[in-house]
Amino acid sequence: MEFIKTDAKEFNRQLCFSNRLFFLTVHTKEYLDKADLYVSIGGGVGFGLTDDKELFNLFNNTGTKLCGREAMDYAISKGANKIFCFDGFLRKYYERVGFKIVRRAPWHDLSAPVSWDYKTYGKPDVIWLERG
Repeated sequence: MEFIKTDAKEFNRQLCFSNRLFFLTVHTKEYLDKADLYVSIGGGVGFGLTDDKELFNLFNNTGTKLCGREAMDYAISKGANKIFCFDGFLRKYYERVGFKIVRRAPWHDLSAPVSWDYKTYGKPDVIWLERG
């Protein structure tokens, strides 16, 4: 899979097809304009990378699990070395590719994503991970 840099408009257009938007962070256009944004050629997979190499909003809308791993590998090749997420599946995924927890904060209802499914996902901690 190949990735190309894109702009905030195209990145958000592809991102909004995700069926897990509540796991992704909403960023302003100004924030996105300062980041390196990547999407796969053909679309459906992408991620953002800040100047200090924080990976954000890695998404895979293709339905093929390996595409997400390819995006992660590409992000790491571009220097991705930190990320934050909810504890659970994503933590385990990120740990498998070399990230380690460096900070943890308890769930706070006032910071919950819109439409958060408490029955399915509970109230996980927010964790920050770093690689290498």
